[in-house]
Amino acid sequence: MPLSIQSKPASANVLDELDAFLEKYGDFFAHTAQKLKDTSVCLVAKDQACLFIGQREIGSTGVFDENIKMLGTDMMTTCHAAVLRCPVTGATSLGHFDGSSTKTGILEMILAVHSISLVTNPELANCQERQLELHLVGGFNDDRQLSEDLSISLLNEFHRLEVEFCSQLQIHLQTFCCSSMNTTTVACENDLIESPVIFGLGVNISSGHLFPLVFHENARQPGKVIRGVRTFHGHAKMVNMYRWETNTVVIKPFTYEPFPNAAKWLELPDSIIKEHMSTSPEVEPPDFVAHIRDSLQYILCNPDPLVSIFSERKPLQYEITNKEWKKITS
Repeated sequence: MPLSIQSKPASANVLDELDAFLEKYGDFFAHTAQKLKDTSVCLVAKDQACLFIGQREIGSTGVFDENIKMLGTDMMTTCHAAVLRCPVTGATSLGHFDGSSTKTGILEMILAVHSISLVTNPELANCQERQLELHLVGGFNDDRQLSEDLSISLLNEFHRLEVEFCSQLQIHLQTFCCSSMNTTTVACENDLIESPVIFGLGVNISSGHLFPLVFHENARQPGKVIRGVRTFHGHAKMVNMYRWETNTVVIKPFTYEPFPNAAKWLELPDSIIKEHMSTSPEVEPPDFVAHIRDSLQYILCNPDPLVSIFSERKPLQYEITNKEWKKITS
């Protein structure tokens, strides 16, 4: 299932170095990348039917979904967003990647779009060839080259991944706005530094339209803090957190080791927290530190989440009704 660019299989010999990839394909992606960077940033409120997808999470659904009309993620610096969409059925998946379990996350996205497409249009099961659209956005020219490594990893994994129905699929990379192509220069104190242009990405499920976004704090729902804790405290697996069949968000039980000196960390100034808990402290979004503090406080208040949060080892489940997320109680 080789990745296609300009309707041709990508040249495998340029997928291991970003400079080589951009030398061959940079001009092709430049226009769409610039158009996306020039698009106004959308501030998403909680009543806008946009499913929030956090770091190391995937969300997938289709045009039949009456409650979710957009998928979105934000707070990306070195992280990348991947959008995979079937243009025939509108089945859409968005993943927020940070370099952990990249291959697993990509496979989850492909399986989700495949399943949703077949439910939407069962006749596709007999289709000899199906095209999916891929969009990659995020990262910047960071000093540690974490963004560049992730850009290359995503390109390679989409290019090499094998699934049982891969002979039917062609994945066309239509947008590449990553690493150096998503970099600008901004003033920081008395210096100029490089920064991402796009920190968040949304996709309209019906039209496939992409747009930069940032979530209002009360729109990062449901279970904003506990979902952040799962990532913050070392759970590396990518998870598909939205059940499109039932319109529910599911947070499976997990636990964690005590965080050393969490109470003392909470007393430290924002600058120290940024310096030690970010891959790119100079360019983190304004609410990054608040997110870290919320996670630390949550861990302090719930030293054993399998007792205080996941009673009887049952997952947390939320359903959406009239644009409001509500916890499902058993």
